[in-house]
Amino acid sequence: MTLLEQRVMRLSLAVRLDDAYAPGRRIVGEAAVMLVERPRPPHRNLSGDFLFLDLAPGPVTVSVTAALYLPQTRSVTLPLATPLAPVLVVALAPRWFYPFPPAATLVQGMVKDPQGAPIADGVVTLVERAVASRTGDDGRFVIALRGLAEDDVTVVGGRRLVKAGGGTTFTLRLEHAGYRTETVSVGELPESARTVIAHPLAMTRQ
Repeated sequence: MTLLEQRVMRLSLAVRLDDAYAPGRRIVGEAAVMLVERPRPPHRNLSGDFLFLDLAPGPVTVSVTAALYLPQTRSVTLPLATPLAPVLVVALAPRWFYPFPPAATLVQGMVKDPQGAPIADGVVTLVERAVASRTGDDGRFVIALRGLAEDDVTVVGGRRLVKAGGGTTFTLRLEHAGYRTETVSVGELPESARTVIAHPLAMTRQ
């Protein structure tokens, strides 16, 4: 008689990557997901989720890297509050060279220190619409304005411009833990166009 050993694997954590700009919210290109404390490759299911099995209870740090997106880390404690469906959704933020649709309304630029070195992981906020993004390791950022309705646009001199409160002039706020907060005017933003700030935006250390 042959005895067969059967082992039941328990799903501890499923990481689902979310891209709000892509069809079906599925990410573009490949991504790598790992647990910082337990660097072993996850399994994948047919939906593309990253599955971690038989993890001990306690805190873990999820790290996500992908060519077209800014890196993300999320800290969670296992088991999750939903042990029967332990899904962690991680929203990814596009890098500046992400393949946005042709009609996307974008603001792009670069943040540097006074010596000209790029500032990574700074927060750049389009103040009048409260939309923010982060700078990559090259100091570049992109802010995408999604879901603009007709009431969000005004026509001036035949140009369709995004409204900024009571006018059409926008402001960027630059923030980073090691630097002084800066505010920079970026002028008007045409709808369905890419606005590129030609000169680097400077931040000074605190």
